[in-house]
Amino acid sequence: MPNFTKNRTLTSIHGLVGITAMGGGLWLMSNPSMMPLDWLEGTFFENFFLPGLILFGVVGSSAVIAALSMLMNLSSRYSASLIASVILIFWLIAEIVIIGEVHFFFFFYFALGFTSLYLLFKASKRDTK
Repeated sequence: MPNFTKNRTLTSIHGLVGITAMGGGLWLMSNPSMMPLDWLEGTFFENFFLPGLILFGVVGSSAVIAALSMLMNLSSRYSASLIASVILIFWLIAEIVIIGEVHFFFFFYFALGFTSLYLLFKASKRDTK
């Protein structure tokens, strides 16, 4: 797969993650008690506002920054992609640990995170040759 295709795929993955994370974060912040609050038992969260803020501000923003850096072909594009991918994977792991359940969409987002890491390392390896 040529680097152009890898970079466009990474742009698409980060764009999708960014849009859905920011949308989900906004939804959680605007409806912080709509999700089952028993998922938060044993944590310092009273409701889902702070998790929504983290989802929006950290997961979503890092993914959008990565997508834009890939789109604009910035020299930091691979670093931004790595950071966004690792943040996504750690977010998912933390979410599973906190709520104690695994939902279908976790597999989808794990697949996106690990696919982006795979493409990132293939693309960056090729760029250094």
